[in-house]
This record gives sequence, structure tokens and C-alpha cells, in this order.
Amino acid sequence: MLTVQTLTMPLRSDFADSLPELCVPWTPRAVARPRLLYFNRALATELNLPRANWDEADLAQVFVGNVAPPGMRPVAQVYAEH
Repeated sequence: MLTVQTLTMPLRSDFADSLPELCVPWTPRAVARPRLLYFNRALATELNLPRANWDEADLAQVFVGNVAPPGMRPVAQVYAEH
């Protein structure tokens, strides 16, 4: 299983830092037994994502919010469609 320490990708929180009035800190609800349907490895390579973290079970945990990588600050954002 992926541990927070093994995921090494630079994360920033520009939106939350710049517009704190449009978001609130959030803790996602855990998802039981997530599974990855598709992972675009070519794009991950192009974005310089670390290859060591391409285990599908581990990625599913991150993508659903069960595991938060270092530097991640989950927020709920205000959204209005127009």
C-alpha cells in the first residue's frame, strides 16, 4: 500500500492561497476498494511524474483521496457554472 512518504511530486496550493474566501479545508470521505480504470503512462512521463509510484492500487488510493501526498492541502472550492 502507498504511504504518504513514498509519493514525491511537487504540489502547490495557489488557488487556496490566493483566494481563501472561495474554499474551505476539506477531508474527503474514504472510498472502500477503489480501483484504477486507466492511467495514462505516456502523459505521466511527459509531466515528469515519478515512475516509482505507478502501482495501480496505490494510485487509486491517491486519486480517490484515501491517501494525501506530502504538500497536498485538500479544499472544497466554490464553483458556479455560467
